[in-house]
Amino acid sequence: MRRLPPDDSRVLTEYQGIIAEAQFQKTVLERRHPGKQGFKLEVLTWLDLFSPKTWRRTAVGCGILFFQQFSGINAFIYYAPTLFQSLGQSEEMSLTMSGIFNVLQLVAVGVCFFIIDRVGRRPLAIFGGVGGAVSWGTMAILVGIFSHDWKANAAAGWGCVAMAFIFILCYGVSYSPLGWALPSEVFPSATRSKGVALSTATCWICNFIVGVITPPMLESIGFGTYVFYGSWCAIAAAWAYFLVPETKGRSLEEMDQVFGDNSGQEEKEILKATAAQARSAGNPIHHV
Repeated sequence: MRRLPPDDSRVLTEYQGIIAEAQFQKTVLERRHPGKQGFKLEVLTWLDLFSPKTWRRTAVGCGILFFQQFSGINAFIYYAPTLFQSLGQSEEMSLTMSGIFNVLQLVAVGVCFFIIDRVGRRPLAIFGGVGGAVSWGTMAILVGIFSHDWKANAAAGWGCVAMAFIFILCYGVSYSPLGWALPSEVFPSATRSKGVALSTATCWICNFIVGVITPPMLESIGFGTYVFYGSWCAIAAAWAYFLVPETKGRSLEEMDQVFGDNSGQEEKEILKATAAQARSAGNPIHHV
């Protein structure tokens, strides 16, 4: 696009699309908040995420990233050598296990690319929660029973390592990619940028919390740390089962049926009106 002349049809189409999107967003704001400007309008657009029409979409978008972090993934990634040593591994072996742990996540995410549109988002979210709960729960039991003497119970230590690897495989095919796929799918066009922004903010706030609380938890409650993250994984599975709809292959209008509102239809009507105005002015536009 950069090397094309300004009057090239592809450049003009792209430009018209940008103008169309800007006009579309402006029209939506004028209809939803007539007469509002500046800071007050900005606040109201953020509050739109919690309106009766949109709050469930916001709960799904933010919820998936909340559970992504409280699955305990970064408790393991940030402190993997320490955690593997607490499971009875030597310092050198802990570093090796940490490397394998991260490679397994890469492999699992790669697998997810091939199955996410076949299996669907909701089943993967349920699977990831159940897999995480079982993995953390098993580690909690083994640590609680055998951590007083890992040398005499080396098999139990390796059992914990196996559960850690199972956890990362379950996470890699579920919450790792779903945390970024679902928020962009559930929000309608007019609130998508702020919805995804709020979801991303939820991710990093929870990431910070997990990073701060994990070391003192390991020090003070030991195997209770594994129970803590396993419990959140179990809650995530229940949340996905009861509250997360399937978004695979859904259009904007079909999302209205999924969430029981008319946001997509309303935006479609606004888009038609905006396009009609542009055509009457002799400037055909395309929504992007």
